[in-house]
Amino acid sequence: MGAFRMALSRPMKVLHIPFQFVPGQLGGTEIYVETLCRHLVVLGIHCAIATPASRQGVAEKLIDGITVFEFGQDPSSGFEQAYGRPDWVAAANFRLVLQNWRPDAVHLHAHTAAVSEVLVDEAERAGARVLFTYHTPTVSCARGTMMYMGRTPCDGVLEVTRCTACLLQKHGLKNGLASIFSRTPDWLGRLLAQLGLHGGVWTALRMRGLVTSGQRRFHDLMRRADRVVAVCDWVANVLRRNSITEPQLVISRQGLPYAQIESMENGNIGSAAKGADASIRPPLLLRYFGRLERNKGLDVLLSALATIPTANVSLEIFAIIQGAEDEYRQRLRGMIEQDKRVALRRSLPSSAVVAAMRAGDLVVVPSQSLETGPLVILEAFAAGKPVLGSRLGGIAELVTDGVDGLLVEAKNENAWANAIQGLEADRRALKRLVAGIKPPRTMKQVAREMSELYESLG
Repeated sequence: MGAFRMALSRPMKVLHIPFQFVPGQLGGTEIYVETLCRHLVVLGIHCAIATPASRQGVAEKLIDGITVFEFGQDPSSGFEQAYGRPDWVAAANFRLVLQNWRPDAVHLHAHTAAVSEVLVDEAERAGARVLFTYHTPTVSCARGTMMYMGRTPCDGVLEVTRCTACLLQKHGLKNGLASIFSRTPDWLGRLLAQLGLHGGVWTALRMRGLVTSGQRRFHDLMRRADRVVAVCDWVANVLRRNSITEPQLVISRQGLPYAQIESMENGNIGSAAKGADASIRPPLLLRYFGRLERNKGLDVLLSALATIPTANVSLEIFAIIQGAEDEYRQRLRGMIEQDKRVALRRSLPSSAVVAAMRAGDLVVVPSQSLETGPLVILEAFAAGKPVLGSRLGGIAELVTDGVDGLLVEAKNENAWANAIQGLEADRRALKRLVAGIKPPRTMKQVAREMSELYESLG
């Protein structure tokens, strides 16, 4: 009887699976997962993280007090796994994690070859309930941005021909050719796959089959998850359009990690941008925090500044640089070097971001794709700074235009330039935006919602 009571009173155990979990290189999703785990522990739920890694077998680590299981991937992963075909080596190693830790629930935060629907098979065999949180457009969008043909927000409806043409256009095909190749007969794609042909025209001919398989896997994952969590309204609408409805669908917005407020580090966060003239009044100090990637839109912002060369503004770029230098990043460096009002700074630890924001006037978020957050907006509001952002996706949901920030058309350089000039000329307008900022939602609130959701699944 005592053992039975102990079993009933045993804390719930939840295993979280993000795309990666590398200390010092955590992105928004990984920060979300880490902070969620810490708050769930306070609520009496035991949490661990399992993540794919470049290793053999399984390793258990303790990272800042959190148990992290690294499970090995297939080191010989090839072409089809790059398009999401399940990694069976990763699934077999994940099975060992489940046998070791025996969770009550498995919560997926990514959908990749290594974090695939095959992991749902393993979780179900282990008797665990399955949840999935949609963090980025890559979950369902083959292009990865939810921007149709790279220009306009997509409704997210998965339709093979349309999605294939959009992906082919991203890879360089003109719209007409992309439309033709998107209608490749299924039998031809299967034949080329059997022959193992890919690269160049072969990949173009196989693309429809790859997109079809990817969409089938997405629908399979969504159908089998006990709950699917959308972190913003546009994601919830995309899921509804693809037949995921309540009560399976749950909306729980992202929250600001408390650590970002409680553990702020002042440190050396950089001085004013080089060459700024403060003889009349200080320049309007814009600050950008994020990766140097095309879909983050920094080139649009820099081009806008180039059209207003005499504006009394400064831009500091706190850049997260990952991977090898590419053509786009080289282009950005050239644009930065040509404008003395712009400075490129080192990236900051997440605990120092809010403090760095407080030292500026405005946080800029020029994203060119649909964001599900982003976290940087919550950080800006925690710092008491308004946001100048793209009128897209989660940015437009978090920023109230004219109240706590300004929203502009994402690709319109003139609109960005006009907004910046307007705020530089009318500093009282900036003060009104500051006054309109409200405290952001926190991960503590998210954890309460997730705790209730886990318990509702029994």
